Amino acid sequence: MYPKGRCNEIQQLHMTTASESNIHCFEVEGTSDDEDLVMAAVHADKMFVERHNLTVANSINWGRMLIQVANFFYVYLNSSVPIGNKALVIVPTGGAGNATSGCIAYQMGLPINLVLATNSNDCLHQFLQHGEMTHSDKSAQKTLASAMDIQVPYNLERLLVIFAKDIISKTEIGRASCRERV
Repeated sequence: MYPKGRCNEIQQLHMTTASESNIHCFEVEGTSDDEDLVMAAVHADKMFVERHNLTVANSINWGRMLIQVANFFYVYLNSSVPIGNKALVIVPTGGAGNATSGCIAYQMGLPINLVLATNSNDCLHQFLQHGEMTHSDKSAQKTLASAMDIQVPYNLERLLVIFAKDIISKTEIGRASCRERV
């Protein structure tokens, strides 16, 4: 699915000219956020998904996430950065799939610093800065970077789990340190 009027011609052709009989692409009214709600509802019906052999190609799919993690390692190992030195990686954020994959690669030991890029649809930035989602009263604005035109980053929960582990670990260390002092 792709949002009507929100993809450029090249993006639309990329999605609509696949010749494989098992690939179906649909133009729909609304935004990417609207599509994500539909896809989440469809994929919640496990029997329907199995019966029709459905999958998605965006970063809601863990398979794609794993490929994106591997891409971070590939790019790092093929860059001009000496092995072991940190590389600065700028990542576009929409659904936050690349950001999540980059965080997973980092936790796996890849020496990178991530910079999350955004456009006027900066809900993830607002969340990280202020701790709350401020998207509820507005729709995603149409920009030249349609993949970033999202107000509900569907990988936010994955990012929270990744960072929660760090917070819990630091909290446990802090508790142990406090117990030693008592």
